[in-house]
Amino acid sequence: MELIALDQWIDSPASVLYGAVTSGDIWKFGLYQRQTQQVQKDINTYSAPNDLDQILSILFGVTLNSPIE
Repeated sequence: MELIALDQWIDSPASVLYGAVTSGDIWKFGLYQRQTQQVQKDINTYSAPNDLDQILSILFGVTLNSPIE
Protein backbone atom coordinates (compact mmCIF):
# COMPACT_ATOMS: atom_id res chain seq x y z
CA MET A 1 0.00 0.00 0.00
CA GLU A 2 2.84 2.38 0.80
CA LEU A 3 4.35 1.94 -2.67
CA ILE A 4 1.02 2.81 -4.31
CA ALA A 5 0.73 5.89 -2.10
CA LEU A 6 4.33 6.85 -2.89
CA ASP A 7 3.56 6.58 -6.61
CA GLN A 8 0.80 9.16 -6.19
CA TRP A 9 2.95 11.46 -4.06
CA ILE A 10 6.25 11.71 -5.97
CA ASP A 11 7.00 13.03 -9.43
CA SER A 12 9.82 10.77 -10.60
CA PRO A 13 10.80 9.29 -13.96
CA ALA A 14 11.42 5.90 -12.30
CA SER A 15 9.26 3.15 -13.75
CA VAL A 16 9.72 0.93 -10.69
CA LEU A 17 9.47 1.76 -6.99
CA TYR A 18 11.20 -0.56 -4.53
CA GLY A 19 10.15 -1.17 -0.95
CA ALA A 20 11.18 -3.06 2.14
CA VAL A 21 9.44 -3.93 5.38
CA THR A 22 11.58 -4.82 8.35
CA SER A 23 11.37 -5.34 12.07
CA GLY A 24 15.15 -5.17 12.18
CA ASP A 25 15.57 -8.93 12.37
CA ILE A 26 13.14 -9.92 9.59
CA TRP A 27 13.17 -8.37 6.11
CA LYS A 28 10.65 -8.57 3.21
CA PHE A 29 11.02 -6.86 -0.17
CA GLY A 30 8.68 -5.82 -2.95
CA LEU A 31 8.38 -3.56 -5.95
CA TYR A 32 5.70 -1.58 -7.73
CA GLN A 33 5.55 -1.40 -11.53
CA ARG A 34 4.23 2.10 -12.05
CA GLN A 35 3.05 1.75 -15.65
CA THR A 36 1.11 -1.48 -15.13
CA GLN A 37 0.20 -0.61 -11.51
CA GLN A 38 1.26 -4.04 -10.28
CA VAL A 39 2.83 -4.89 -6.93
CA GLN A 40 5.28 -7.78 -6.83
CA LYS A 41 6.17 -9.21 -3.44
CA ASP A 42 9.24 -11.36 -2.82
CA ILE A 43 7.92 -14.61 -1.35
CA ASN A 44 11.10 -15.03 0.70
CA THR A 45 11.65 -13.73 4.20
CA TYR A 46 15.20 -12.82 5.14
CA SER A 47 16.54 -12.78 8.69
CA ALA A 48 19.48 -10.87 10.09
CA PRO A 49 22.21 -11.82 10.71
CA ASN A 50 21.74 -15.24 9.05
CA ASP A 51 20.80 -13.85 5.62
CA LEU A 52 22.74 -10.59 5.88
CA ASP A 53 24.64 -11.24 2.64
CA GLN A 54 21.36 -11.65 0.72
CA ILE A 55 19.80 -8.58 2.37
CA LEU A 56 22.79 -6.43 1.47
CA SER A 57 22.84 -7.83 -2.06
CA ILE A 58 19.20 -6.84 -2.56
CA LEU A 59 19.76 -3.37 -1.09
CA PHE A 60 22.84 -2.78 -3.26
CA GLY A 61 20.93 -4.03 -6.32
CA VAL A 62 18.07 -1.60 -5.66
CA THR A 63 20.55 1.22 -5.19
CA LEU A 64 22.33 0.45 -8.46
CA ASN A 65 19.07 0.15 -10.43
CA SER A 66 17.45 3.32 -9.09
CA PRO A 67 17.87 6.63 -10.92
CA ILE A 68 19.60 9.38 -8.98
CA GLU A 69 17.66 12.63 -8.88
